[in-house]
Amino acid sequence: MTEGFKEEIGRGSSGTVYKGTMTNCQKLVAVKKLKKGFDEEEREFLTEIKVIGRTHHKNLVRRLGYSSDGPKKVLVYEYMSNGDEKVDLKQLERMMKIALWCIIDEPSLRPSMKKVLLMLERTVDIPMPPNPISYLSTI
Repeated sequence: MTEGFKEEIGRGSSGTVYKGTMTNCQKLVAVKKLKKGFDEEEREFLTEIKVIGRTHHKNLVRRLGYSSDGPKKVLVYEYMSNGDEKVDLKQLERMMKIALWCIIDEPSLRPSMKKVLLMLERTVDIPMPPNPISYLSTI
């Protein structure tokens, strides 16, 4: 799909993103290859699979698939062709963090609408969202 992870289009906190092509339909995709050996990346990977995969919004790219084959973990997203991919990747990461904060089941942990707007306007920093899996295991 990526011809050996040849064309890098960006880097995020948890891995590198490569341009790829789905062989069955020739559709362009973005493939995020996660870094190896970090527990935090493992949690982020599971979070993206379980939560972000169910999130649909016109301003977010959709996750098309993933592979969790041993230490090689990748996420496959729609490819965003308009604009600079590196800028788009940072924006995608920001939007995903905000989305994760907004869908937390515990109301006391969710940010207020004012705080969400400040996050969207880039007026305040967006902290790393808590791992939703840890909340599911305590219920």
